[in-house]
Amino acid sequence: MADTNAPHLIRHIPIAIIFGVLSTVISFYSEGIHLPFMIMLLLSVVAGWLEPRKGWILALTMGASTLVSYFIISNTELMVAQREDIATFSVYLGCTLPLVGSYMGGFFRRAVKNG
Repeated sequence: MADTNAPHLIRHIPIAIIFGVLSTVISFYSEGIHLPFMIMLLLSVVAGWLEPRKGWILALTMGASTLVSYFIISNTELMVAQREDIATFSVYLGCTLPLVGSYMGGFFRRAVKNG
């Protein structure tokens, strides 16, 4: 039996990649740790809302794109971080945060859908 949810998942993967790059850019411009974490959590809740059953795939994609975009931006010096220690910490710890956020988003969507 074919999975009818697969086309939606494939369409949502670029959104997760954009979310990861966006969170990395915000980490570079932030002077504190709270703003990048809050935005990363909100974006991962949206990713979990989009894919309530397979949100972990979007979360892993988001975490990987966060790391890859951080290494590309920092090695090519496209941007200079406001505070390098805050950017590094928020990117490395922000790779696991999408797993929690996508679980919460999927839970919220199933709760709303089931009443």
